Amino acid sequence: MHEGWAIATPEEHQIQVEGEYAEAGAKLFCFMAVLPNSFEVQLRKVAEQRGAGIFACDSNKVYDSTPCEEVHQGDWNSFANVESFIKVWRQVLSDGFWRDADWVIKTDPDTVWMPDRLHSHLQALRPPANTALYIKNSELAFGFLAPLEILSNGAVAKFEQTIDYCEQAKGTGKMGEDGWLKGCMDAGNVEFLSDTTILKSSFDVNECSTDSQYVAFHPHKKVWTWSDCLDRMR
Repeated sequence: MHEGWAIATPEEHQIQVEGEYAEAGAKLFCFMAVLPNSFEVQLRKVAEQRGAGIFACDSNKVYDSTPCEEVHQGDWNSFANVESFIKVWRQVLSDGFWRDADWVIKTDPDTVWMPDRLHSHLQALRPPANTALYIKNSELAFGFLAPLEILSNGAVAKFEQTIDYCEQAKGTGKMGEDGWLKGCMDAGNVEFLSDTTILKSSFDVNECSTDSQYVAFHPHKKVWTWSDCLDRMR
């Protein structure tokens, strides 16, 4: 039985992009996982009503999540939600909508974001076509945070091959699904590009209008603040 990531010795591999080459396309498949009977249900509804977030992508899907435990480590709060998201990711892989997209975007319901802005950021990064890579989205923690996870089609194809191993390798420790997913990407030798101006972590709705360089703002757990943030971004 695998006890943790030490057996895989996952290492980050930052891709080097230079010169002339074919660049990745821009078609997005976007999904979110919503906990039934929670505040997330209303956030999903307002996003759909306003044609925002995942509902502004080329294709989208909403999945049910399951309850998980909140974990406190120093000043950092997270959720031990790996088991819940393994189930969600297995549905994503099984449904297969991702196969027709260039990028697969997983977002949290309380994330306010604009696919058009993401397109601009990806264009600036110039990711190569037919390459397995993920995008680091923040300067916080390990740089790949759950509110807006960005994976190339090739990265998801590798993940489909390694998810069973990664589920075993997680061990019994408590971790967030973003840390687990990043570890799985690194263990599978998936490369990455970095853009730390994709995700802004702040409760201040005013920043949705003052920090126009960002693609996404998180968290906004109330419908009125979520909508206010979106209005300020547009």
